Amino acid sequence: MKMKRQICKMFIVLLITRISLPYWLIPDTPVLYWGIAGVLAYSWCNFDTGKQKDKRIILFVALLLSGSVFSAYMVQNGFLIDDKNFVLVVKLLSLIIFSILVLNCLYLLMDRLSCGCFIGKIDITRTGIDAKKLRGSVVFVFLCWLLYYPGLIMADSANSIYQALGIYEWSNHFPVVYSYIIKLCLLPGILSGNLNIGYAVYTLMQMAVMACVLGYAVCWIRKGFSWYIEQ
Repeated sequence: MKMKRQICKMFIVLLITRISLPYWLIPDTPVLYWGIAGVLAYSWCNFDTGKQKDKRIILFVALLLSGSVFSAYMVQNGFLIDDKNFVLVVKLLSLIIFSILVLNCLYLLMDRLSCGCFIGKIDITRTGIDAKKLRGSVVFVFLCWLLYYPGLIMADSANSIYQALGIYEWSNHFPVVYSYIIKLCLLPGILSGNLNIGYAVYTLMQMAVMACVLGYAVCWIRKGFSWYIEQ
């Protein structure tokens, strides 16, 4: 029975690898195909849902990753979809499973390099961070961004804005998902007829996200790495 499960897993891995490689723009050579399939098969066989408490994070990141890869592929092919609905669903599921196994492989690599200590002792979702300190760090970083008032948009961001507004054609030269997020931020400005409102929403959104990330990182480094620093 165990042998049948292993054979079934290997068959599924071979199938999703075959489906996913074109979306990842990886050359379809026998060496790469079988090498990647072997790594993913190892990842699946060592996917321990009981030990990996943060499997929901892996799933969440895998959804984002597969969505980004699919969006980039669509841009590359001029948003043309020749597949029927069922085939498209199968391909999307294959991309998601492929991404989960890739992320799990990275997880296993970090766990192996740390001899099971690093991942086991540090959990980014349960570090016991004090909520007041976290809020204080986030607010402090957010206020620091005000030094750049009224905001600064670099050339790459400007090109993404032009894509979102339809001035430039969509291209993978700039992150597709990022351009979609910008397009959502610009909607209030487009609807109101004043793009400056959209630019303000876009800038404030970036400030808030970066403040949360950096503020959390400061607290996490102090709390999450305290066991390592003290050694």
